[in-house]
Amino acid sequence: HILNAHAIMYVSEWQRDAEWLRLLPELAAMPSAVTPIAIDPQWLAAPKSRDERRHTFIYASRPERGLMPLLTMWPMIRLAIPDARLLVTGYTAELSRVMILADRLIQQVNAVVGGVVPARADDKPSYFKMLSQARLMLYPGAYFEETNGHVCSEAMMCGVVPLVSNLGALAETLGNGTGLLFEG
Repeated sequence: HILNAHAIMYVSEWQRDAEWLRLLPELAAMPSAVTPIAIDPQWLAAPKSRDERRHTFIYASRPERGLMPLLTMWPMIRLAIPDARLLVTGYTAELSRVMILADRLIQQVNAVVGGVVPARADDKPSYFKMLSQARLMLYPGAYFEETNGHVCSEAMMCGVVPLVSNLGALAETLGNGTGLLFEG
């Protein structure tokens, strides 16, 4: 029972006040903390219209979480959708072997079929503005079972539909009908 808990964490003051304390006023005596979601609503740009972002895709995670297989598939995507554009963001400017390899692969893919736009975000607000430019988030997650997939939640908050593998908790993160799953 909740009254036997040592402490309670709420995701907003509204949740604490309007939901829990209204129903169980005795919870006010318990130690608690409010930890708001890590996304400031002011960061969310108004999404572009569906037509404006019709063939714009985004990859918004670290390169080792599926960028390589996605870039390998990109020529086939461009063949099917010649005006497709892939924004690649979500990783920092710090150098690593994986990032150097990703940058080289982006250059190679662009030399052949084009359409891949490296779009590194300097801060969270610019990251969310980039997310809101896309229609689909492509997240193969090919090498591991994802434990949550917060990039999927961030994309959905920006009106972007995630297209992800069914590895790990990604199906749970998407919920019912809020994204597209493929066999991972």
